[in-house]
Amino acid sequence: MLSPMRIPSWLFHRTHLLSLRSLLLIISILYYTILYPFSPSRVAVDWFDCQIIIISVIM
Repeated sequence: MLSPMRIPSWLFHRTHLLSLRSLLLIISILYYTILYPFSPSRVAVDWFDCQIIIISVIM
């Protein structure tokens, strides 16, 4: 059983290189991803914006 604090090394290096603001963006993206199935009408536009943010962060 993996502990909750156990994260992949690539994810650690990736987030370690990101600024705090980008890390907060990723957290908000995960937040919208969790909320998406419960309120699609309200989060639909935000989810589209989050996909653009995801692409820009990865690139």
